[in-house]
Amino acid sequence: MANILSPDTGIVSGAATVLHSGCVHTYNNSSVALRIGNLRIEFVFTENGNEPDLSIVVKSEDNLLVELKNFSSPTGVGTDSPIKLGVMQGQRLSMAFTVHSLSKDSIKMLSYTFFLGGD
Repeated sequence: MANILSPDTGIVSGAATVLHSGCVHTYNNSSVALRIGNLRIEFVFTENGNEPDLSIVVKSEDNLLVELKNFSSPTGVGTDSPIKLGVMQGQRLSMAFTVHSLSKDSIKMLSYTFFLGGD
């Protein structure tokens, strides 16, 4: 497996380097956990019928919980700009994502990008 923290990934967007980008489907509407270096990021999906809401909980120095409420839309719900997560290798670490779902009860498709650097 390639070193995802290599400064020579070959993909840049503006002033940021793309560390990792991908798309994953949930299994049985479960959570999704990703690892970027030593940082574990878990996405948890819940529904209560209200507007979409996002909260990030720092569980520990190397473990974040991203709570996504009401992220159910076939056209997608997500960030409108990268969200700063912290600092990695002395540079800003951020992420952007979009969630697609046919209904509140169907599995989710999470498309994500992690950036290093930027403004």
